[in-house]
Amino acid sequence: MIHALRLPAVSAQPATRLSVSRRVRRRRDVIQRGARRAERGRRLLREEQRQRQSRSLSHIRSFSILCAET
Repeated sequence: MIHALRLPAVSAQPATRLSVSRRVRRRRDVIQRGARRAERGRRLLREEQRQRQSRSLSHIRSFSILCAET
């Protein structure tokens, strides 16, 4: 009886360990992906602000005209 119970547990152990490691890895990937997306967003915002500062008034005027036309 005890022997019969022990066998499936031993055979199932590696599978569960593998699935757990896979889950942990997936969670890590998701976290890294989120961090990467946040960093990209920050970089885009920074570049946009820099462009806005360096852009001339005529540039802004032509852009607003373009927006008004569409």
